[in-house]
Amino acid sequence: MKKMIKILLLLQVCSQLIANNNREIMDGCDLPDSDIISYLHVTSNGDVLYKTNDAIAGFEFKVDILDGELNGSNAASGGSAQAAGFLLTSNPSLSKVIGFSLTGATIPIGCGTLTELDLSGTAQSLNSWLFSNASSQSIYFEYFE
Repeated sequence: MKKMIKILLLLQVCSQLIANNNREIMDGCDLPDSDIISYLHVTSNGDVLYKTNDAIAGFEFKVDILDGELNGSNAASGGSAQAAGFLLTSNPSLSKVIGFSLTGATIPIGCGTLTELDLSGTAQSLNSWLFSNASSQSIYFEYFE
Protein backbone atom coordinates (compact mmCIF):
# COMPACT_ATOMS: atom_id res chain seq x y z
CA MET A 1 0.00 0.00 0.00
CA LYS A 2 2.84 2.42 0.85
CA LYS A 3 4.44 1.68 -2.49
CA MET A 4 1.18 2.49 -4.27
CA ILE A 5 0.88 5.84 -2.45
CA LYS A 6 4.46 6.73 -3.36
CA ILE A 7 3.78 5.93 -7.00
CA LEU A 8 0.61 8.03 -7.01
CA LEU A 9 2.44 10.96 -5.40
CA LEU A 10 5.24 10.67 -7.95
CA LEU A 11 2.71 10.65 -10.80
CA GLN A 12 1.00 13.73 -9.37
CA VAL A 13 4.31 15.63 -9.08
CA CYS A 14 5.29 14.62 -12.64
CA SER A 15 1.94 15.73 -14.06
CA GLN A 16 2.24 19.12 -12.32
CA LEU A 17 5.75 19.61 -13.74
CA ILE A 18 4.53 18.77 -17.24
CA ALA A 19 1.55 21.11 -16.88
CA ASN A 20 3.81 23.97 -15.70
CA ASN A 21 6.19 23.45 -18.63
CA ASN A 22 3.30 23.55 -21.15
CA ARG A 23 1.57 26.65 -19.82
CA GLU A 24 1.64 29.85 -21.79
CA ILE A 25 3.76 32.59 -20.25
CA MET A 26 1.65 35.74 -20.00
CA ASP A 27 3.50 37.68 -17.30
CA GLY A 28 7.16 38.04 -16.41
CA CYS A 29 6.39 36.75 -12.93
CA ASP A 30 5.42 33.41 -14.54
CA LEU A 31 9.07 32.90 -15.53
CA PRO A 32 11.25 30.56 -13.40
CA ASP A 33 12.80 31.68 -10.13
CA SER A 34 16.60 31.65 -9.94
CA ASP A 35 19.27 33.38 -7.89
CA ILE A 36 21.80 33.29 -10.73
CA ILE A 37 19.79 33.37 -13.99
CA SER A 38 17.51 36.13 -15.21
CA TYR A 39 14.91 35.21 -17.84
CA LEU A 40 13.36 36.73 -20.97
CA HIS A 41 10.34 35.73 -23.01
CA VAL A 42 8.37 37.36 -25.82
CA THR A 43 4.68 36.68 -26.38
CA SER A 44 3.38 36.22 -29.91
CA ASN A 45 1.88 39.73 -29.85
CA GLY A 46 5.20 41.33 -28.87
CA ASP A 47 5.14 41.78 -25.10
CA VAL A 48 8.73 41.35 -23.88
CA LEU A 49 8.60 39.74 -20.43
CA TYR A 50 11.43 39.55 -17.91
CA LYS A 51 12.45 38.30 -14.50
CA THR A 52 15.75 39.75 -13.30
CA ASN A 53 17.92 39.28 -10.24
CA ASP A 54 19.82 42.55 -10.90
CA ALA A 55 18.60 46.09 -11.63
CA ILE A 56 18.66 46.82 -15.36
CA ALA A 57 20.39 50.02 -16.52
CA GLY A 58 20.26 49.32 -20.25
CA PHE A 59 19.46 46.66 -22.82
CA GLU A 60 19.38 45.70 -26.45
CA PHE A 61 17.97 42.68 -28.23
CA LYS A 62 16.77 41.44 -31.58
CA VAL A 63 13.32 39.96 -32.06
CA ASP A 64 12.54 37.14 -34.49
CA ILE A 65 9.27 37.97 -36.25
CA LEU A 66 7.39 35.55 -38.49
CA ASP A 67 5.97 37.24 -41.60
CA GLY A 68 6.50 40.81 -40.40
CA GLU A 69 8.72 43.43 -38.83
CA LEU A 70 8.91 46.11 -36.17
CA ASN A 71 6.67 49.04 -37.11
CA GLY A 72 9.13 51.93 -37.20
CA SER A 73 11.77 53.46 -34.95
CA ASN A 74 9.26 53.92 -32.12
CA ALA A 75 8.03 50.31 -32.11
CA ALA A 76 9.00 49.77 -28.43
CA SER A 77 7.01 51.47 -25.69
CA GLY A 78 5.39 50.91 -22.33
CA GLY A 79 6.30 48.40 -19.69
CA SER A 80 8.88 48.79 -16.95
CA ALA A 81 11.34 50.43 -19.34
CA GLN A 82 9.03 53.34 -20.05
CA ALA A 83 7.99 53.56 -16.38
CA ALA A 84 11.69 53.92 -15.44
CA GLY A 85 12.07 56.76 -17.96
CA PHE A 86 14.19 54.80 -20.43
CA LEU A 87 14.69 56.07 -23.94
CA LEU A 88 13.46 53.35 -26.28
CA THR A 89 14.26 53.03 -29.95
CA SER A 90 13.95 50.31 -32.56
CA ASN A 91 15.44 49.55 -35.94
CA PRO A 92 13.03 47.61 -38.17
CA SER A 93 15.68 46.63 -40.73
CA LEU A 94 17.74 44.93 -37.98
CA SER A 95 14.75 43.87 -35.82
CA LYS A 96 16.65 45.49 -32.93
CA VAL A 97 15.38 47.30 -29.82
CA ILE A 98 17.53 49.42 -27.51
CA GLY A 99 16.60 50.90 -24.12
CA PHE A 100 18.64 53.00 -21.70
CA SER A 101 18.47 55.97 -19.35
CA LEU A 102 20.35 59.25 -19.63
CA THR A 103 19.71 59.97 -15.95
CA GLY A 104 21.05 56.74 -14.44
CA ALA A 105 17.59 55.30 -13.76
CA THR A 106 17.27 51.53 -13.53
CA ILE A 107 14.54 48.93 -13.76
CA PRO A 108 14.45 47.35 -10.29
CA ILE A 109 15.02 43.70 -9.49
CA GLY A 110 11.79 41.86 -10.17
CA CYS A 111 9.53 40.77 -12.99
CA GLY A 112 6.95 42.06 -15.41
CA THR A 113 6.69 43.47 -18.92
CA LEU A 114 9.95 45.07 -20.05
CA THR A 115 8.41 46.74 -23.10
CA GLU A 116 5.66 46.23 -25.65
CA LEU A 117 6.55 45.93 -29.32
CA ASP A 118 4.45 47.34 -32.15
CA LEU A 119 4.96 44.81 -34.93
CA SER A 120 3.34 43.22 -37.90
CA GLY A 121 3.52 39.45 -37.95
CA THR A 122 4.10 37.15 -34.99
CA ALA A 123 6.96 37.48 -32.51
CA GLN A 124 8.79 34.15 -32.22
CA SER A 125 11.74 34.69 -29.86
CA LEU A 126 14.51 37.07 -28.81
CA ASN A 127 18.21 36.78 -29.62
CA SER A 128 21.50 38.70 -29.49
CA TRP A 129 20.58 40.39 -26.22
CA LEU A 130 22.77 42.42 -23.94
CA PHE A 131 21.62 43.66 -20.53
CA SER A 132 23.74 45.69 -18.14
CA ASN A 133 23.42 46.93 -14.57
CA ALA A 134 24.27 50.38 -13.18
CA SER A 135 27.95 49.35 -12.90
CA SER A 136 28.05 48.53 -16.64
CA GLN A 137 28.38 44.83 -15.85
CA SER A 138 26.54 42.32 -17.97
CA ILE A 139 23.44 40.68 -16.50
CA TYR A 140 23.14 37.01 -17.46
CA PHE A 141 19.79 36.26 -19.14
CA GLU A 142 18.40 33.13 -20.75
CA TYR A 143 15.46 32.93 -23.09
CA PHE A 144 12.58 30.90 -21.69
CA GLU A 145 10.53 29.02 -24.30
